[in-house]
Amino acid sequence: MGERKPVHMPKTVKLSHVPHQHPHADPEDIVIAPGESVKWDYSGDFVVVFEHETPFDSWYFYPGNNMSGKPRPDVEHNHSYKYTVHIDGKRLDPNVIIRP
Repeated sequence: MGERKPVHMPKTVKLSHVPHQHPHADPEDIVIAPGESVKWDYSGDFVVVFEHETPFDSWYFYPGNNMSGKPRPDVEHNHSYKYTVHIDGKRLDPNVIIRP
């Protein structure tokens, strides 16, 4: 029999937005382990962009591509990876932090 590996459910960042206000992320800064991933959850249109550096294989996330996958093996731990959430022309700048 093969070795059973634990299955990690993605950690969810719930996005919300009130018209004419900045988006909100809960949690605003999310901390994940190297084997975990992030899922951005919002019922409407949104874009998540890592503008300067990303801990993931992708720099962009949006409806239909809202799960990050695991961080790359070469990422810096205990480092804030800033990303921008764009909803309805407004933005928010939270962080992803990878902790060993």
